[in-house]
Amino acid sequence: MTDIQLKFLQEMERCLQTDYPASLMVDVNGLSSLNGKIRQINTNIEPIMIELESGETISLDQIVAINGIFDQKYLGC
Repeated sequence: MTDIQLKFLQEMERCLQTDYPASLMVDVNGLSSLNGKIRQINTNIEPIMIELESGETISLDQIVAINGIFDQKYLGC
């Protein structure tokens, strides 16, 4: 796990614990945004999977930003 992925995971755990919505930018065949509360973080599998209350599921590897915290590779987005 990279340093930025660890930061993303910590922010998602904070959102989950405080019932705070997450604003995500993901790279799944192009950049898109997802917003909502996190229902579950599954760290027991690789890659780590995140499920939003909307039912959407993404992997930690697909996240490029959360709540203003950006992966350096995507700072120009």
